[in-house]
Amino acid sequence: MKNESKANKKIRVLQISGAMNMGGQETLIMNLFRNIDRDKFEFDFAVHDEKENYYEKEIKELGGTMIRLSPMSKGPSKNFLGIKHCRDLASVLKTNHYDVVHRHGNSGVIVLDLIVCRLCGVPMRIAHSHNTFCENKYISLMVRPLFRNFATKRLACGEESGKALFGKQPFEVINNGIDLKKFHFSDSKRKSLRKKYKINDSDTVLLNVGRLEKQKNHSFLIDVFKAYHKVNPHSKLVIIGEGSLQKMLEDQISQYELTNNVLILPNQHNISDFYNIADVFIMTSLFEGMPTVSVEAQANGLQCVFSDVITKEADHSGYTKFISLDAGANAWAKLIAGLDLSRKSSDCGKIKEYDIKNVAQKISDIYLNRHKETE
Repeated sequence: MKNESKANKKIRVLQISGAMNMGGQETLIMNLFRNIDRDKFEFDFAVHDEKENYYEKEIKELGGTMIRLSPMSKGPSKNFLGIKHCRDLASVLKTNHYDVVHRHGNSGVIVLDLIVCRLCGVPMRIAHSHNTFCENKYISLMVRPLFRNFATKRLACGEESGKALFGKQPFEVINNGIDLKKFHFSDSKRKSLRKKYKINDSDTVLLNVGRLEKQKNHSFLIDVFKAYHKVNPHSKLVIIGEGSLQKMLEDQISQYELTNNVLILPNQHNISDFYNIADVFIMTSLFEGMPTVSVEAQANGLQCVFSDVITKEADHSGYTKFISLDAGANAWAKLIAGLDLSRKSSDCGKIKEYDIKNVAQKISDIYLNRHKETE
């Protein structure tokens, strides 16, 4: 790299995320890394998670480097006000001389990293909002004005996510791009997976993909399936994900005597194949940004049912149904029972706008500073 001419020098980009495990934010970052021109860009990944991350092996195979930073906060005695985190980040920045730092998150505290980046002379500092909800709501409101001074570019996965983090400050929406062709419906994969998991061709399968954590509200999802299964005994629920609530959910399934009808599968490296197994994709989340899984499901042609706290921007096909969590499990079951389960076109609505090739080019242009910086 030292011998490269200035014209051929790669643009060094540091992606900062809490972790690089399976999730919408991380999936976008990985899809970008897979599809961006790696002859022009060199990516490093800074995370707070000390354990080996889900995408870590692939990152290294693609030429990326994983860097561990101290978490923003582990309690006053360990990392008061994120001081150790900031020192770690400053050391990394001074050593590697990045052209771009792309900070992903949903809390105003990410501006702390951008302040460190500016002090260390990083020329392009990007804040990228990925959710509509933040546990540090009041802190985020207090520090919001700082984004104007310390972020050279503000991005968001959707309009609602951008407003949640940046308020009235201008920002640019970047779609959570995916490889659309990879998610197109395959009847042969449907039959193969149904055979593997002993699901009859005639069974109606509800699918959910998401971390087994409070945000995803799987307990209510199981309540919904219990009600739906009474209406349609020839039905299955497939949940793909891992998390701290798995034991609790398994106990709930057992209590409802649905063990033979509900599958909880671990994270799948070939997740695109599993959409083929389903007839309906369902999300009972308490909050979301622009869920990447909503794009994946609709690219597969699935009918989708989402809680109405999820932004209407998640209806990419024009066929998505939204319903309040307050409506109750029986109302959800009734809605699902009345759906037309025929596969929808993979090219309908706004799905084409989520092609990762186009998204990667758009972000490349931003990194190359071809786009006018947010004022």
